[in-house]
Amino acid sequence: MLKKITFSLCIFLINHTIEHASAHPLPPTFEEKFDEAGYQSVEAAVKEFEQHYSKVKLPTVIPPFSITHKFGRFYKDHQYGMNDSLNILYVHNEMKQHIFKIDIRPIQPKVSFSGKAYTLQDGR
Repeated sequence: MLKKITFSLCIFLINHTIEHASAHPLPPTFEEKFDEAGYQSVEAAVKEFEQHYSKVKLPTVIPPFSITHKFGRFYKDHQYGMNDSLNILYVHNEMKQHIFKIDIRPIQPKVSFSGKAYTLQDGR
């Protein structure tokens, strides 16, 4: 009789541990957070953008700091048709200050820009 009770108790403890562990899923990884926000590979996002607009030529030189991940996102504004954009992010998963962001928008319709604008070497 003692063996049956001990065996039943062990099964109960194992089941309780499994149920408790599944009640608290692991937090999303660094990459999963970007996936949840709609980001994908830079190449895939550029390809999507180019299907709606013209060819995109990204800078070949990026800032001289450490980068661990590249993400891209094409946003198509189906509601208003004026906020389409291609967002490119170069980030470091441990150094949050290492962010290089490129936002590309079609010329028409023109959207106001409140940040600092830089002229590229080719004059664009």
